[in-house]
Amino acid sequence: VTVHYDKHHKGYASKLTDLVAKDPKLHGYALEELLMTQPPGPVFNCAAQIWNHNFYWECLKPNPDSEANPPTGAIKDLIDRDFGSFDAFNEQFTTACVGHFGSGWVWLGGGADGEL
Repeated sequence: VTVHYDKHHKGYASKLTDLVAKDPKLHGYALEELLMTQPPGPVFNCAAQIWNHNFYWECLKPNPDSEANPPTGAIKDLIDRDFGSFDAFNEQFTTACVGHFGSGWVWLGGGADGEL
């Protein structure tokens, strides 16, 4: 976790701050606005990595005993509907993570059709 914060997250934030400072047309943009308006390249990449890390921090929660923590409620129902079971989802998700080139960031998201 320390490496993610001290090296990665902080590094992307510093780079983005420098990039925005050099381009007055980007002044005043929120992080999400940069993600939605900038083409692929350094500004978009730094903003995306900051967003990824922000989301990562929000997802962390204490689990000192490493107890299983399967989903419940609506997300469980959607995972069961679209993957058949949490175990099947976990297998596909893990495969996607391990097979992803680069940083390994993989997110579960919903499409416009309502499917995960």
